[in-house]
Amino acid sequence: MSRHPLRAVGVTAGIVLLAAGAAFAADRVAAAVAAMRIADGLATEVAGEGVDVAVGGFPFLTQLAAGALEDVSYSLDSVTLEGLALTDVSGTASGVATNGSGIDALTVHGTLPTASLQQAVDDRVAGLGSVAEALGGVIVTPHDGGITASVDVLGLTAVQAEITPEPAGREILLSVSDLRVAGMSVDPADLPFGLGDSIQQALDGATVSLEGLPAGTEVTAVTPSDAGVELTVEGTDVVLP
Repeated sequence: MSRHPLRAVGVTAGIVLLAAGAAFAADRVAAAVAAMRIADGLATEVAGEGVDVAVGGFPFLTQLAAGALEDVSYSLDSVTLEGLALTDVSGTASGVATNGSGIDALTVHGTLPTASLQQAVDDRVAGLGSVAEALGGVIVTPHDGGITASVDVLGLTAVQAEITPEPAGREILLSVSDLRVAGMSVDPADLPFGLGDSIQQALDGATVSLEGLPAGTEVTAVTPSDAGVELTVEGTDVVLP
């Protein structure tokens, strides 16, 4: 007795669906393995903690065969770039070479925490010798809309400098926008003992270096917040170390 043709079609369709399902599963497993390897690399290369990576685009295996991943997204609780810590890091990458270290386009969002900003200012002040002695101490407090540096003189917080951060290539540039005493703006020249000049020399033009970023990237946006300085880094034709 011959089988009904519709039943034969049903069996064939079932086999096709089963094969398609197996192919899809294999593709997703391969993508997951690639994501794990990228995550391991981030954990090693930039001391990444809390790393999570996802490889998008379907099918993955055709991307692998072409030698470039179309859509990689990632997040990390923290990274360390040449001793400088960044937190709450996330971003995307496209055109990620599978057999090299190139990336067509990379975007990174993260926060330079208060401690990292304070360290950069401390290093700047410490390198100025007599100016450091005149200032005593500088405490940096970022907040929504700006950064306040409180300058101690003889153990008292005598002057507050309002600082504006700006993107400057692979650095964050700090500029003094205002000096205040008892909440009132003052001209640096009106402060006694050359204190105004010392503050300007210590803080105006200070930079936070981000040379640990991959080659081909630069800082494109910075926004002060209560947590530190939120920054965006972008690049094309990026080369990883």
